[in-house]
Amino acid sequence: VRLKQVLSELRIEHDVRDWSIKELTRYIGMNTNSPIYINAIRVHGDGLKMAAWLKALQRCQVIESVAQALNDFLKGTTADSKGCVVHEVQYGHRDSALRGRLFAIGTKVKIAGEKYMRSATLQGMPSDLRSPLVGAFSHDIDFENSEIRLVCSLAAQLGLEPLVPTLFVYRDQRNYWLDKICSLHNVAKNEAKRLPNIILSGGRYD
Repeated sequence: VRLKQVLSELRIEHDVRDWSIKELTRYIGMNTNSPIYINAIRVHGDGLKMAAWLKALQRCQVIESVAQALNDFLKGTTADSKGCVVHEVQYGHRDSALRGRLFAIGTKVKIAGEKYMRSATLQGMPSDLRSPLVGAFSHDIDFENSEIRLVCSLAAQLGLEPLVPTLFVYRDQRNYWLDKICSLHNVAKNEAKRLPNIILSGGRYD
């Protein structure tokens, strides 16, 4: 029931949203001295504001795509008296070498501009969609710096601290190193938090 309500609301402005995304993308890609770009600034605000609007609209687009994929997958599923269904998923590695974190396996959803496809699962969907679907009866527990802390804990238990001294330094002086990452890569703090986790999971970033 909740999924159908969300989809219904998203579809109301689907065409307007798609048109706005195309126009904002066109404006942002223009020469800043172009008369059309200058006029767009008068209407929509400066380039940063247009970029923020574009990002928000694209996120709505992602939410609709994932919601539609999940709705298609769940068609024919028997609902209980409250309109809820049970959707169980398996977890697996993206890396063929079986390294890094586990990801929910579900219907794949290709999102323009994103490196990896999303899955029509609670883990793979945007938090904006997760909340209205299961927020009334579920809990999303997020531990601060959990991956680094888990590896440090395991290393301490096995007496292997000398093998990962940098992780202990990062764990104990996290804010200092996050500021360093923000400055070096010119990213916001939320993005900076992801970079050590990417490396820890066997990935890389440029």
